[in-house]
Amino acid sequence: MGIWIPKGIPVTTVSEGEEIDFQEYQFFMSNLEEKGFSGQIIIQLPEIDQKYLLLMRMGTLTIIYEVIGEEEYDLTPVPLPVFAIKTSGYTFRVIYYALSPEIVEVLSLAFTFKEQNRNYPVTSQGDYRKIIENLYQKRITGIIKKTNADDSIILFQGSVLTDVLVDDYMDVRCSLPKIRQFEEELINSRSFINIWGEEHIKAQEMFDKLESRMSKVRLMTIKAEGSFLDQTWKVSQEVLADWQSIPAEIVGLRITAVGRPPMNVLMKSSMIRPKNMGSIDLIGIPKSSLRKLSLSEGEEIAVEPIYSDEVPPR
Repeated sequence: MGIWIPKGIPVTTVSEGEEIDFQEYQFFMSNLEEKGFSGQIIIQLPEIDQKYLLLMRMGTLTIIYEVIGEEEYDLTPVPLPVFAIKTSGYTFRVIYYALSPEIVEVLSLAFTFKEQNRNYPVTSQGDYRKIIENLYQKRITGIIKKTNADDSIILFQGSVLTDVLVDDYMDVRCSLPKIRQFEEELINSRSFINIWGEEHIKAQEMFDKLESRMSKVRLMTIKAEGSFLDQTWKVSQEVLADWQSIPAEIVGLRITAVGRPPMNVLMKSSMIRPKNMGSIDLIGIPKSSLRKLSLSEGEEIAVEPIYSDEVPPR
C-alpha cells in the first residue's frame, strides 16, 4: 500500500490543469528558486499518463518522486538527469502547493517510510497518548492521518511539528491550536488513524545514501566513434573517479533514453567495457547494447551506476 502525502496551501500562479512546455517549466522553476519557495510541485504528463512529485525547500530542489496512485502514493525517487530525459518533449500540467521548510524536510524522507499502523482505533485519550508515546520513544519521523479524512499531523524525530509558519503565504500549516483540534476531533469521534514513518536516524541515513548516489548520475550524448558515450560537458577522469569513490561496488550502468524504458548494462556479463579503469575519459559500450535502445549519434541519455546492493535494480 502507498503513502498519503499532505498537499499544503494551493498557490494559484499556475492554474490547475494549465499545460506548459519544457521551456516554460524551466522559467517557472527558476522563479520558485529565486523566491526561496518551499512546498511540493505536482507535474503530470497527460500524453503518457505519468506523474511526478517534486519537493523544494527554501528554493532548493530536495527530491523528485515518480508517483503511482491518487489518494495514496507509491513513491520512487528519480535522479534529476533521468527526470529530464523521461519528460523530454512532453507538455507539463503543473499544480503546486506551499509547505513549510520543516514539512518539506519530512516529506523528502517519505520514500523510507513504512506503514506503522493502519486503521488503528482511537477510542480514548489514553489510546492516543499510548501511540504518540510509542512513536516518540522510537523517534519516528512521519505522518499520522485520520482515516477517511484529509486531517493529519506531522512527526519529526517523534515529536509533533507545531507552530510551523508558511510566511510568504500568510498561513499556518501546523499550529498548536490546529494540533489540539485534530486530537480532540479524533478522540471525540472515536476515529481510526493511519501512520507512516521510519526511525529518523535510519531515514536520514537512507536519504544521505540516495543523495550521494544520485549525484553520480550524468547526462551524456552518444558519440559515433567506437560507440562511446561522451558526456555533454565532457567525461573526465574526475567524474569516473567520483563514481569509483563509492564504497558499494558498481556492477554496471543503467541507461535511460527518451521514450524508452531504462536498460541495465551489467559489467559481470561483459556487456560494459571500461577502458583503463582509474584513468579513463570514456566508457565503452558494445554496439549491440546500443542497438537494443535504437540510439543514434547526438542523442542525449541519462547514465547512472548500478550498485551491487540494489535489490531489485530500478
